[in-house]
Amino acid sequence: MKQPDGILQFYDSLDKQAVQGFFSRGLDYPVLVNNQKLIPFQITRAVTGNAVNIFKLVRQNGTEIDLIANVANIDPYPFDTFEQLIYIADTNLIETPPDGYYYLHIEDSVNTWYSDYFHLSSHPIGQLTFGPYTNSYSDSYQQEGISSSQDSGYFRMMFSNNKDLGDKVYQFGYYDSLILDSRFNPFHIWKGKKEEIILSESTGKEVINEITSYDEFEITFTVNRNIARVLSKLITLDSFSLVLQSGEEITADEFESDITNMDTDLYINVKITYRVNYGDQITNFVEA
Repeated sequence: MKQPDGILQFYDSLDKQAVQGFFSRGLDYPVLVNNQKLIPFQITRAVTGNAVNIFKLVRQNGTEIDLIANVANIDPYPFDTFEQLIYIADTNLIETPPDGYYYLHIEDSVNTWYSDYFHLSSHPIGQLTFGPYTNSYSDSYQQEGISSSQDSGYFRMMFSNNKDLGDKVYQFGYYDSLILDSRFNPFHIWKGKKEEIILSESTGKEVINEITSYDEFEITFTVNRNIARVLSKLITLDSFSLVLQSGEEITADEFESDITNMDTDLYINVKITYRVNYGDQITNFVEA
C-alpha cells in the first residue's frame, strides 16, 4: 500500500529506501531526529486490527535496538477501507539510543515497513503531537511542542493539515516537523515590507484600491529529494510555523515553497517564503 508523504518516509522493502535510490548517498542531508522521543510518523495499512509486534531501530552497522517497550506510542486509527498507524512522540523512549544513523523496522505479523535512514542525536525536539487525532491533543500542548528547545544552532519547522487528502499528502490532522542544523546551509533573510495592489473586478487591471502591508521573509536550505517532495506541497497545507535560531516562534499568515530540479537532482535547494504582520487595508481609490 502506498505510504503518505512525510518527513520520515516508509517502504515495504529495504530496496526502496532513499539510500538505495540515491546510489548509496542517501545519508547526505538526513532527517534529524531527537534520540529521546524520535519524531512523529504515520503508516497506512489495510484494515487488519493486528498489533505491532516488531518495533526496532536498525543502525547503519546492522546493530538492532528493540523499541517494543515503546509500542504503546503507536496508535491505530481505523477508517472505512484502511487503518492509520500514528506514532505519538510525546513520551521519552525507555532507553536513549546512542547517536548514529538508523532506520525503523516495524511489523504487525502481516505487513513489514522500513523507514528511510535518519540521524539520531540530541537534536532539538520539534513537534510532539499529531493534532486532534492524538490522545493528548490540546491547543496549549500543540503550541508548546515546537518551542520545547531553544538551541541556537537549529531552525525548526512545523506543518499541519486538517483536511482528508487521501494518500496524497498530510491527512487526519497530521502534524510533521523538520529540524535544520544551521551549520549546513540554511539561511534566513528579511525581504522587507511589501505593498499589495489588487486587480479590478470589472476590468482585470491593477488599481490602487486597497493596499495591504506585510513583512516577507525567506528561508533557504538544502535537503534530499524525499523531504523536498513533502515541502513542494506546502501550499496545500493549513499552517506553517518556524522557530528561528534565537528561539523566536513565528506562525505565518501566508506561505509558499519554491523548488527546482525536483526530478533530476538528488539534493534539492528549497526556498520557503512566508509573510507575517499584515497591516490594515487602506482604501485609496473607488471604481465608478
